[in-house]
Amino acid sequence: FYHMFYVLNGETNKSERSKVLIRLSLMRLFAQLNVPLLFAVVPAIILFIQAVTRCFPFLVPQFVTLFLSIHPPVHNLALLLIMPTYRRAIVELV
Repeated sequence: FYHMFYVLNGETNKSERSKVLIRLSLMRLFAQLNVPLLFAVVPAIILFIQAVTRCFPFLVPQFVTLFLSIHPPVHNLALLLIMPTYRRAIVELV
């Protein structure tokens, strides 16, 4: 992501509209990368650390499991909110 952002912003021969669209697309990519990280990877790491070391209070694994279980709907909702292509496809189907 950072490499793409750096390379695409470094090209000065693009029009302003192209740069705006590229930045918008990179922000969407950033959001798509962060939702799984926050709702799947981080909770999984906490669960594994808890299983090995028992260093968190008793209720932490229950909350972490809740975050793992809400990952699919949150990810789908995030995609619908940030991706106009998906919204248009759903509207066309309906």
